[in-house]
Amino acid sequence: MAPRKTKKGDYGMLLMQHGDGTAHLKPEHFLATLYGRQNEPDFATGSSRC
Repeated sequence: MAPRKTKKGDYGMLLMQHGDGTAHLKPEHFLATLYGRQNEPDFATGSSRC
């Protein structure tokens, strides 16, 4: 299941199923999102938000 193609509630349920030992990423941390933002002027400083 690709997280960026799921509904927000479905992704939350998926996170709950994995437990505390699993990293819980926000959609803005997905590689596809970061890749799409890499040419923004403030991308490297992190001051630009989605």
